[in-house]
Formats: sequence, C-alpha cells, structure tokens
Amino acid sequence: MERDFEKAFKYFARCALGGRNWCYGSLINLARMYREGIYVEVDTAFAEYCETLGEKAEKEFTDNPGERLK
Repeated sequence: MERDFEKAFKYFARCALGGRNWCYGSLINLARMYREGIYVEVDTAFAEYCETLGEKAEKEFTDNPGERLK
C-alpha cells in the first residue's frame, strides 16, 4: 500500500511541476495528500498553496483550452 502512495505522489508531483494546463487535478490531489498526511507529513500551508494553484490552473484551462500555463 505504501508503494502505491509513493507512485501516486511522484506522478502528481511530476504532472504539477510540468506546468501543463491539465495539471489542476494533480495539484488538488497533492493538496489532499499534504492536508491529510498521506505519504507525506501534514503541511496545511502547502496544501492551501497547491489548492490555489490548482484552481488557477483549472480556470486557465477552461478559459484557454489547449494552451500551456504561464
């Protein structure tokens, strides 16, 4: 089970760091992992930061589908 969380964390982090316009789901999932302490230590400030970025990415994607995040 722990290995699956490690794989999930790495996947979400890679997608989020890639800055692709579809990364908002990965940012939201990272936020959940940090908020609930899944595989990582709880860090609510970073979780809120990830959520903010995720919301921004989702808005940019829906406003400009197919474009990269700035």
